[in-house]
Amino acid sequence: MKLRRLVSADAGFRAALEALTPFDAADDRKVVETVRAIIADVRARRDVAVLEYARRFDRAKFQSVAQAGIAADRARAAGAAAGRAARSAAKGA
Repeated sequence: MKLRRLVSADAGFRAALEALTPFDAADDRKVVETVRAIIADVRARRDVAVLEYARRFDRAKFQSVAQAGIAADRARAAGAAAGRAARSAAKGA
């Protein structure tokens, strides 16, 4: 397999990138539905669900949420980085 290098400043960059990363709108709907289900589960089961998802998705090995050690300032920074649309979608889930 030959690797192809794309440079964002090049003419045609957007078209070349889109050709390499096709996106199906149906996938977006599935992602949104999955995220909403996870958020609802975490709201209902709280720390137990957080631990299960951390183990499943991150292969985390901690036994409690407190062991995760996510500082408040890091959580705020992550929320800010997520952007307004993501935060709005999460609140609506």
